[in-house]
Amino acid sequence: SKVRLIQPYWSDDVIAEAVKNIMEANRAEDIKKVEARFVQMNVAFPYASISAYESISDIVGVDAKDQHVAKAAVHSECKYLVTENISDFIQGNFNGSLR
Repeated sequence: SKVRLIQPYWSDDVIAEAVKNIMEANRAEDIKKVEARFVQMNVAFPYASISAYESISDIVGVDAKDQHVAKAAVHSECKYLVTENISDFIQGNFNGSLR
C-alpha cells in the first residue's frame, strides 16, 4: 500500500511566477531546463495542479500580487503554505484554512 507523506499543491499561476523568478534571479539558466523541472514535478505529483480558485474572495491581509497563491492555498484546503515570501502572508486571514 502507498503511504502519502506529502501532497503538494500548485497552480499554473504559481508555476509561471516561479519560472519568471528563477529566470530573473539566474539569467544564465536555460528556460527549457527550468520548464522541464516543473514538468517533472507534475509527473511526480499528478494531483498537485489545481485550478478554479479565482472566484474566491480576496484574502484580507495578503498583498494583491500574492492573492493567487493565497486563494490557491485556501481552495486546495492545504495545511501548510511553503514560501520564502513570508512577509506578504503573515498577516493573511485564511479563516483557519492554513496552519
